[in-house]
Amino acid sequence: MGAELPPQAIVSGAFLADAHGVASVVRSRNLLFIGEQGPLPEAGVLPRGKLGQAFDVEAGRRLARSAAEALLARVQDTLGSLDGVQQLVELRAVLNTTADFDAHDEVVDAASALLHEALGERGVHVRSVTGAHSLRGGLPLLLAATVAVRPGT
Repeated sequence: MGAELPPQAIVSGAFLADAHGVASVVRSRNLLFIGEQGPLPEAGVLPRGKLGQAFDVEAGRRLARSAAEALLARVQDTLGSLDGVQQLVELRAVLNTTADFDAHDEVVDAASALLHEALGERGVHVRSVTGAHSLRGGLPLLLAATVAVRPGT
């Protein structure tokens, strides 16, 4: 994938907090905490629905890659370049699933692969994956991450 992200993935206003004091990105020293990123809109519409019902595993993998693109775009927007990433430390994923869906890791593997492809060895990370009964706005999945930032960035 390289360090270039599609224009639709670029997200601005990384440090702006909402009325409740919640920001999409917070930096503390050399750590960047990226809040939940959902999949990018498809044909101008955000995907909504459950994995195991509205989306099968392959569609879930596509959505996970899309959310990983959004996450990388957030990092790039914040740091000015993905070159500022020293290490992707942790990836957290929450999937909106039916009760019998059990392919959580298979879906999120697509996001992990994209992050590793984009960052190389700097994209090696620990990961946690959780299934949930529902997510905000009916989104099928959300990703969040902790990134170590290169000194001087």
